[in-house]
Amino acid sequence: MRLYDVAVASLALRVDRKWLDNVLSQHDVPGVSRSVRGAARQIPLRSLLIISLVRDLQRQLGLGVARGLVVAARLVGASHGHVRLGVALLMVDIPALERQLDDRLVDVMETIVPRRRGRPRAGGRRA
Repeated sequence: MRLYDVAVASLALRVDRKWLDNVLSQHDVPGVSRSVRGAARQIPLRSLLIISLVRDLQRQLGLGVARGLVVAARLVGASHGHVRLGVALLMVDIPALERQLDDRLVDVMETIVPRRRGRPRAGGRRA
Protein backbone atom coordinates (compact mmCIF):
# COMPACT_ATOMS: atom_id res chain seq x y z
CA MET A 1 0.00 0.00 0.00
CA ARG A 2 1.44 3.35 -1.04
CA LEU A 3 1.53 6.09 1.60
CA TYR A 4 1.85 9.84 1.06
CA ASP A 5 3.09 12.58 3.36
CA VAL A 6 1.15 15.74 4.17
CA ALA A 7 3.11 17.95 1.75
CA VAL A 8 2.45 15.67 -1.23
CA ALA A 9 -1.15 15.07 -0.21
CA SER A 10 -1.96 18.77 0.19
CA LEU A 11 -0.60 19.55 -3.28
CA ALA A 12 -2.46 16.63 -4.87
CA LEU A 13 -5.71 17.54 -3.09
CA ARG A 14 -5.19 21.24 -3.88
CA VAL A 15 -5.77 22.24 -0.29
CA ASP A 16 -3.76 24.32 2.14
CA ARG A 17 -1.25 22.20 4.04
CA LYS A 18 -2.43 23.70 7.35
CA TRP A 19 -6.05 22.76 6.57
CA LEU A 20 -5.03 19.16 5.87
CA ASP A 21 -2.86 18.98 8.97
CA ASN A 22 -5.76 20.31 11.08
CA VAL A 23 -8.16 17.73 9.62
CA LEU A 24 -5.72 14.93 10.41
CA SER A 25 -4.98 16.12 13.93
CA GLN A 26 -8.52 17.09 14.98
CA HIS A 27 -10.58 14.30 13.39
CA ASP A 28 -10.43 10.54 13.01
CA VAL A 29 -9.81 10.00 9.31
CA PRO A 30 -10.36 6.36 8.32
CA GLY A 31 -7.04 4.72 7.44
CA VAL A 32 -4.83 7.37 9.06
CA SER A 33 -3.35 6.34 12.37
CA ARG A 34 -2.60 8.85 15.05
CA SER A 35 1.12 9.12 15.51
CA VAL A 36 3.40 10.47 18.14
CA ARG A 37 4.43 14.09 18.07
CA GLY A 38 7.19 14.81 15.56
CA ALA A 39 6.54 11.77 13.37
CA ALA A 40 5.61 12.45 9.76
CA ARG A 41 2.04 11.42 8.98
CA GLN A 42 1.54 8.86 6.24
CA ILE A 43 -1.77 8.89 4.36
CA PRO A 44 -3.01 5.98 2.20
CA LEU A 45 -4.81 6.60 -1.11
CA ARG A 46 -8.20 5.55 0.26
CA SER A 47 -7.89 8.19 3.00
CA LEU A 48 -6.92 10.79 0.40
CA LEU A 49 -10.12 9.95 -1.49
CA ILE A 50 -12.13 10.48 1.67
CA ILE A 51 -10.40 13.79 2.42
CA SER A 52 -10.92 14.94 -1.17
CA LEU A 53 -14.62 14.21 -0.86
CA VAL A 54 -14.76 16.01 2.50
CA ARG A 55 -13.33 19.13 0.87
CA ASP A 56 -15.83 18.90 -2.01
CA LEU A 57 -18.73 18.38 0.41
CA GLN A 58 -17.53 21.34 2.42
CA ARG A 59 -17.21 23.62 -0.61
CA GLN A 60 -20.31 22.50 -2.50
CA LEU A 61 -22.79 21.65 0.26
CA GLY A 62 -21.45 23.53 3.27
CA LEU A 63 -20.97 20.37 5.35
CA GLY A 64 -18.59 20.57 8.28
CA VAL A 65 -15.49 18.39 8.34
CA ALA A 66 -16.82 15.98 11.00
CA ARG A 67 -20.09 15.32 9.15
CA GLY A 68 -18.25 15.31 5.81
CA LEU A 69 -15.92 12.56 7.04
CA VAL A 70 -18.88 10.35 7.89
CA VAL A 71 -20.58 10.93 4.53
CA ALA A 72 -17.33 10.62 2.52
CA ALA A 73 -16.36 7.37 4.25
CA ARG A 74 -19.79 5.95 3.43
CA LEU A 75 -19.46 7.04 -0.21
CA VAL A 76 -16.00 5.53 -0.64
CA GLY A 77 -17.11 2.34 1.11
CA ALA A 78 -20.32 1.99 -0.93
CA SER A 79 -19.99 -0.32 -3.91
CA HIS A 80 -22.46 1.76 -5.92
CA GLY A 81 -21.06 5.24 -5.12
CA HIS A 82 -24.18 6.76 -3.63
CA VAL A 83 -25.66 7.27 -0.19
CA ARG A 84 -29.01 8.50 1.04
CA LEU A 85 -28.97 11.56 3.29
CA GLY A 86 -32.49 11.91 4.58
CA VAL A 87 -34.61 12.48 1.48
CA ALA A 88 -31.61 13.40 -0.69
CA LEU A 89 -29.51 10.94 -2.68
CA LEU A 90 -25.85 11.84 -3.03
CA MET A 91 -24.03 10.21 -5.95
CA VAL A 92 -20.29 10.39 -6.66
CA ASP A 93 -18.29 8.75 -9.42
CA ILE A 94 -15.65 7.23 -7.12
CA PRO A 95 -13.59 5.56 -9.90
CA ALA A 96 -13.35 8.91 -11.77
CA LEU A 97 -12.34 10.71 -8.57
CA GLU A 98 -9.73 8.03 -7.90
CA ARG A 99 -8.27 8.38 -11.41
CA GLN A 100 -8.18 12.16 -11.09
CA LEU A 101 -6.44 11.97 -7.72
CA ASP A 102 -3.99 9.36 -8.98
CA ASP A 103 -3.07 11.60 -11.93
CA ARG A 104 -2.48 14.54 -9.59
CA LEU A 105 -0.34 12.37 -7.30
CA VAL A 106 1.83 11.31 -10.22
CA ASP A 107 2.33 14.96 -11.20
CA VAL A 108 3.16 15.98 -7.64
CA MET A 109 5.51 13.06 -7.05
CA GLU A 110 7.48 14.06 -10.14
CA THR A 111 7.98 17.62 -8.88
CA ILE A 112 8.42 17.37 -5.11
CA VAL A 113 11.34 15.91 -3.20
CA PRO A 114 10.49 14.82 0.35
CA ARG A 115 12.35 16.77 3.02
CA ARG A 116 14.78 14.78 5.15
CA ARG A 117 13.84 14.76 8.80
CA GLY A 118 16.22 15.12 11.71
CA ARG A 119 19.72 16.45 11.97
CA PRO A 120 22.04 16.59 8.99
CA ARG A 121 24.64 13.86 8.88
CA ALA A 122 27.99 14.69 10.44
CA GLY A 123 30.80 15.12 7.98
CA GLY A 124 28.52 15.93 5.09
CA ARG A 125 29.82 17.02 1.70
CA ARG A 126 32.59 19.52 1.65
CA ALA A 127 33.42 21.80 -1.22
